[in-house]
Parts: sequence; C-alpha cells; structure tokens
Amino acid sequence: MSNILIVLPYSGRNFGGGLAVFNQEFTKALVVNGHSVKLLTLDVRVPSGREPINPTAEDHGRATILYINDEPILMQNPGGIDKEREELYERINDPDYLSRNNVQAKVLGSDAPWHPEIIIGHSRFSGPAAILLKERYFPRAKTNYFLHSYPVEGTILTGYDAYGEAIDTESAGRKIAIEAEWMKKADLVVPVGPLLRAGALKLLHGAKVRVHECIGGVEAMERVSFEEPRARIGLLFNGRASAPIKGLEDILLAAQILRDDKGCPPLELHVRYWAARNFYPDGARHRSTVVETVDYQAVQKFADEIVHVGRDADKVRVLVGPSTTTIMKEVRASYGVLMPSYIEHFGLVPMEALSAGVPVLVNEISGAGMFLARFGKHGENCVVHDFYKRVSASEPDDFLEPSGVPTTAFDGRPAAWAVAIKKLVTNLPARFGEARELGERLGKSYTWADCARGVVLASTSPYDGYAVTRQGPEGSVEQC
Repeated sequence: MSNILIVLPYSGRNFGGGLAVFNQEFTKALVVNGHSVKLLTLDVRVPSGREPINPTAEDHGRATILYINDEPILMQNPGGIDKEREELYERINDPDYLSRNNVQAKVLGSDAPWHPEIIIGHSRFSGPAAILLKERYFPRAKTNYFLHSYPVEGTILTGYDAYGEAIDTESAGRKIAIEAEWMKKADLVVPVGPLLRAGALKLLHGAKVRVHECIGGVEAMERVSFEEPRARIGLLFNGRASAPIKGLEDILLAAQILRDDKGCPPLELHVRYWAARNFYPDGARHRSTVVETVDYQAVQKFADEIVHVGRDADKVRVLVGPSTTTIMKEVRASYGVLMPSYIEHFGLVPMEALSAGVPVLVNEISGAGMFLARFGKHGENCVVHDFYKRVSASEPDDFLEPSGVPTTAFDGRPAAWAVAIKKLVTNLPARFGEARELGERLGKSYTWADCARGVVLASTSPYDGYAVTRQGPEGSVEQC
C-alpha cells in the first residue's frame, strides 16, 4: 500500500461542483483500498449562518485533512463565485505561499516522518502545486496530474456562434498553455474519460509522459422499477441551463419537432435552472430579447416562445424551475435524462442515472458517450450522433482542433436529438431494461474503488516506454 498526498484547495459535496465531489469520492476510495491518504487543502470559511464548506475526515473516508493556512480565509461563496475560486487556485499553486506556511513539516507530521510516494494534483487548479511539492520537498514521489477539462474555447467551437457565447481565444490560449506546461513535468497524466485522454495527448504534443485514462466511479444503488407512464412522459434536462453551451436551445428546437410529430407521445420536459446564473436567450437560431440577469420565469417564457405555439401547442410541455431537490431524486422520477452539451468532458450524472436504471442520452462529443460506446448496442443507444461526423478519442483533431471544421458542423443537432428522444420514448420498456443491464455492469466493474485501483496500478507499475493506458473492468489497466 502507498502513502498518497492529494492537493486541492477544496473538496466535498458541501463545497459543491463536480471536481469537489470527484475528489471526495476518489479520496474515500483510496482509503478503502488500504492506502494512507492525506488531503492538503485550504481552510476556507464562509459568513456565519451558512453551512461549513471545508472537508472533514468523516466525509473523506477518515483520510487525514491538512490545512496549509493557519489563518482561515473568509470568502463569500467560493463554491459559486468564479473569481473567489480562482483566488484559491492562485494561493495553492504559489510556491512562496506553500513555503511561508511550512507545508513540508505539515505533510511529514510530528511523529514518524510520513513521506508521500504519490502526489496527486487536479488540472491547472492544483496540478502545479503537486509538481512543486515534489520538486522542492519530496523528490522521490511520483506526481499524478489529473486532467478534468479541456478549455472549450480551444476546441472546434472556436469561431462557431451557434450556442450564443462569444469565444475568448486569449483566455483559451492561456489555459491551454498552463495545462501543457505543467502536464509535461508530471510522472503520470490521468485524464478523466476518453475525450480528455485525447485532449491530454494533444496538449502533451509528443512529450514523454505516461498517460492513463480513468473513469469516474459508479456505485451500485437501488434501481427504479419501470412503470408505464400514466400521462405525459417526463424527461429531465441535465446541465447548467443558463449556459448556452449546455444545449438547452437545441433541445427546445427538438421539442418543437416532436410537437408536430404525430408518432411521438405527449412529453413533459423538466429543466433544472440555476437561478443564480445568467441566461442569454439570444442564440443564433432563435432571436429574442437579451436579458442579462433573469430568474427562471424568463427562461420559461423563452421556452414557451419556441415550443408552446401552434395547433398542438400543449403536446410537449416544458417546465423550467429552480433546483429544489437533489439531482438524483429528479433522475429517479424521470423516464430519461438528456445531456445535450456541445462538448462534455465526462460528467458523473449519466453514470449515476444508469446505475439507478434510468435511460440517458448524451451528446457525440462527450467522454461519457465515447466510454458507453464500448458497451455494444446498449451503450450506443445512449449516444446521440449530433455532430457532422462520428468522433473517436484516437483522432482528437476531429473535435479539438478549430481549423478545418465546417461552421455547419452542429446544424443537425435539433433533428438528431428529436430522433433520439422519439426512439427512447416509444421503446421505454426495452430502454429501461438496457439501462438496468448497463447499470449493473458499471456498478460491478467501474466503482470508485476500481478507479482508484487502476490509477495507483498505472502509477506504480513499470511499462515499456511512455505507454498510453486506460482503466478496464475492476480497476485493470489496458493498453490503448
């Protein structure tokens, strides 16, 4: 078993966000697998009266929690304010800040010195800190640089305005440069899912670094029992509806197509809306009044303008509302989960939905879609081919290289999603059976413990040259 040090300025569901949850579950899995784990993080406080957001040993599998800073950092809402999160990244990746706070002594401990054998950092958020800790204090440790995202601005979406957001190519270049610089110094790069494996190889640009693709864990859970819908078939839009890149507008246009399709049964689309975010109903395909900060009623009006018109205006209902319960309660209450992003790195929700036995539909350019396609017909049925061509992780330039891709590459999305949704809702018993079977396979062979097992195995096992591997069933390591 290994001594493993994880570096991240926050962690856990109390903080919120996919990375915080990923780190919490991965930390717990490492402990379950028998490793000695320490989490090096920041002591961040929020105003009194709010729930604490710091990680605890209890919710991290009894891992040791080490705070870098002796004086707590008071912030308003770092889990929801981008600028405040960026300040946390700047602190933890600052070598002088680490030195001033005597990090080496805190990691070693006051008893028998505890030397990390593996140091884990997460993307540009804490990957630089992991490498600095090795270079300055723990030279014998191996660094694992997890890659959780690839700057969207640097992909084929550059120059394509169908999702209504301006592209900041300067920001993209800066993010890509930071990731590429630090990844090349790591002993092992760990992209989450096949899409990011492709992104990692593109960013490394031939640098001699081991790469191992991991899969975010799936835990077995109680599966829903299929019941024939009594009225409308409820579907759940999953994603930050206020971000146009998540594809809500295309789903509304698909709903418009299904409204006029006599072969499609009545539907009810639930849209979880993050009311604290901005929404810009000003996409290239549907012109409307620009509203800069709105509540969910304005988004409901936007949906009504597209879907609830014409002779069959009430056939497909779109219900937009604030998130009042957990995502999994809404997943379990639906007949299908839709994830129509233009590009999605991976995401935990589709795996959790399948584990609960609920069908999912994910977009073509997504880590989840590429992964599920490995499971034959049942997995393929989860993927909506909404790009102008099929994509593969082995050919990253098809979806991560801005040049050479036609501006019409996404024009078929509404029609593709309409076809996929109709196939789902007109074959519900079979699709629930497929989801149940997929969920059982995932819950047995792709748990968090399996994810952690595969990463440690890839980090500690010798390979010829700088191999590229991926996680197989039960934490096995397969060469790509």
